[in-house]
Amino acid sequence: MGLQRTVGNRAVLGAIAEQPHAVQRDGAPGVPIGAETALDRAQQIRAAATVRLGKVAAFNSRADAAIGAYRSMRTGYASSWGAAWDRHSSKLAEGNAEAASQNFIEGIVVGTAAAVLITAAAAVAFPAAAAAAPFTALWWAFNVGSNTVSSVAGSTASGAVGRPSVPAASGGSRDAEADAWQRIAEVERVARAVVAVAPKFGLELGNAEYCIAQVRSHIDQGSGDMSWDQTLDMVSTLTNWEAGLTAFDAEIDARIDAIGRFGQLATEFHVPSVSDLEKEIWRSWMSTLDNSSDEVLDQDVIQKYLVRLGLIPDYFYMTDDDQHRAVAEARAHVSQASRPPD
Repeated sequence: MGLQRTVGNRAVLGAIAEQPHAVQRDGAPGVPIGAETALDRAQQIRAAATVRLGKVAAFNSRADAAIGAYRSMRTGYASSWGAAWDRHSSKLAEGNAEAASQNFIEGIVVGTAAAVLITAAAAVAFPAAAAAAPFTALWWAFNVGSNTVSSVAGSTASGAVGRPSVPAASGGSRDAEADAWQRIAEVERVARAVVAVAPKFGLELGNAEYCIAQVRSHIDQGSGDMSWDQTLDMVSTLTNWEAGLTAFDAEIDARIDAIGRFGQLATEFHVPSVSDLEKEIWRSWMSTLDNSSDEVLDQDVIQKYLVRLGLIPDYFYMTDDDQHRAVAEARAHVSQASRPPD
């Protein structure tokens, strides 16, 4: 096993030596071969981890602001929605018509009223954040003794970045959890995934600092807290885990911009008035009718109410074709409104 580990370490250092700017030289007497290469690689990892932690902190800050703005907007929307839905369902009951599922209709309405917000939420999707979470058993083995986040920089960064929490969107009696809202709620899931890995990135930084100290100790003094093979094991583990963060690093900049855009749109989102929201509810409801069910539009109470809302003309006599046309126009409105602008 000792021979295998030594051969493995040399192989890893050979791979490390191929990295840009790595230095490989035969050291002075007593200096392990490959020490300069190991030091260079540990320093590169420390630099990468430091930059990564800064970006994660930026993402977390924007996520807190964005989800706070969304929650505030959502509360206002829920209030308007409740009043608008009550008007709609009461008028249907008065006309002896069956109400559609509130969740289903709300999903359609949100798709038309908040299409841009939904699109912005989709841009925040960050699968690499979740993929970055696992650590190997070997990694954790290095964090049992005195080397656990041994540097001040590592422990400070870990605490500062890992602590911010992103609370769940508040619920309520009017919070119907329509499909469209669930898609937007994915923003919170992504934010939580990033928060979850932040302390581990801080741990990586602390271990990189410890590796640097160990390699320097072997160079300067010929020994360290760990043997040279153990030191190489730790550098190798850091190197392998760092290589697994390529996707995360490639996506984090775009996700910082995306979460910021989502927050801006949530802040600027204009919650429709009760009257405007009710009209959208009626249009969405009408869009679900077909040639056999649109006869309900000819029911006096409902027909007169839709005329008063300006959703259909004031027919002297509403024909089947008029009913079909009203449904077709409602579907066209929903389809057009649900498309975010280019």
